[in-house]
Order: sequence, then structure tokens, then C-alpha cells
Amino acid sequence: MRPWRCSSSGHCCAAISTAPHFFFAALAGYISACLLDVCTSYGTHLLWPVLPHPVSLNLIAVVDPLFTLLVAMGLLLALRSQSRWRFGLVAAVLYLGLGALQLHRAENIARQWAESRFVPEKILVKPTLGNLLLWRVLLTEGDRVQVIAVRAGFFNQQVYVGDTAEIFDPATWNLPKNSRALRDIRRFAGLSEGYLTTIKDREGQIGDLRYAMLPTSAAPLWGIGVDTENPDSETRFFTWRDNSTTVRNTFLRMLAGKSLD
Repeated sequence: MRPWRCSSSGHCCAAISTAPHFFFAALAGYISACLLDVCTSYGTHLLWPVLPHPVSLNLIAVVDPLFTLLVAMGLLLALRSQSRWRFGLVAAVLYLGLGALQLHRAENIARQWAESRFVPEKILVKPTLGNLLLWRVLLTEGDRVQVIAVRAGFFNQQVYVGDTAEIFDPATWNLPKNSRALRDIRRFAGLSEGYLTTIKDREGQIGDLRYAMLPTSAAPLWGIGVDTENPDSETRFFTWRDNSTTVRNTFLRMLAGKSLD
């Protein structure tokens, strides 16, 4: 058998020698994407199927222009000079560290606010879109959830009291045990960490209380609708968006730490 040899140009050998670099670069990109998803307010199924629920650290919002800009600048610098590849990594770690600090401060502010009112059994804190200043907080006591917004500024801290909602219990609808509606509701409850609530004036609809257009609102961004009269019929998914000027102005006033009166 004739032994295999590279061509005189050495292109084959060069391709083989660089293959591990491509593999590790792709692996690093895959792992970093998973870890960054975990840091967001939505999270990802990092440990699926061992852990069926998404993992979310709530350090940054899913859309954060400043974080994206820092990472993009790091990429551009690395492309211009290999010695500068650390800038993007350091900037990303520092920004995520700031997110962790702000998350901790927002939770402490929420606890202090709740001390003289009730003792929450569970607190869920999530960043709002595109910033680390304004946070959405769900304070749970029994089956009741108090929604508040916390502006965790370093010089201007503010709490905005929002809506209240009740956690939905699927047993209250008396759905058949093996019905499609009950299975889908339980699956949706697992996805939403149990933060389900019924939609006002919308029969058969329940939503994910963790997310809303305003950090003080109990109107979910999305949910599912079932037919309680025909529980084996198709389950419907719906979204609810209110992009009105009033909603945008209210969000910006809270972001700036201004009064809503």
C-alpha cells in the first residue's frame, strides 16, 4: 500500500493541523452560548433531560444593548489584534458581575419594603428589558403574588407598587385527569416555575406571571388557552403586547426613578 503524503504545497497538512483549533473554537462558542443563556432572565434547559425545567440566573435581560456592544467591541479588537482577545471576555464577566450585584441589591430593597407589610414565602427578581437599573419583583405569600418594580440605582432607589394576582391551581377547574388540557396546563406550569395566573375577562386562559410589558403589571406577556367544556381539544398559545405611548412613558419614568403621580 502506498503511504499517504501531503502535497508539496503543504495545504493538506495545514488543514489537518488547524482542525483541532476549529473544533475547540466551535466548542467554546457552544459552551459560552449556553452559559450566557443561563445568565438571562429567560434561561435555558441547560441540564435537560436530567432537570426538565430551564435554569435562569436573572443577571441580565434577554435583550441588553450595552452587553452586546461590549462583546462586539471585544470581537472587533480580537480580529484586529490577537493579543487583545481578553477585552471582550473581561468586559462580559465584569458586566455580568454588575448584574449579580444589582440583582442582590434589588432583592434586598424588595425584602425591606415587604418587612412591614407581610413575610414573603418566595421572591423572584428579574431584570427588565435592556438595563440593570429597573427590576421586576414577584413577592409570593400563599397563593397571592404582589408585583413591584425596584429601581436599584446607586444614588436613587425607588419602589413602585404594582398589581396583585393569585396563583392559579389547575384543580379548581375540575378537568378530567387524563385530559389534554390538564396535561398542557401542568407542562406550562413547569415551564413558568409555577407562576400561573388566570387572565381577567378571558375565560379558559392562563398566563406566565413572570413576564409583563411593565414591571408592575400582572398582565402576562403570553399564555395558553384551553376549552374547559371540551378539555381534549387543541390548546391555544397566545401573546399579549401593549406598545402604547402610555406604557412606554411609564416604563421610562420608572427607569429614570421618577414619580408616577
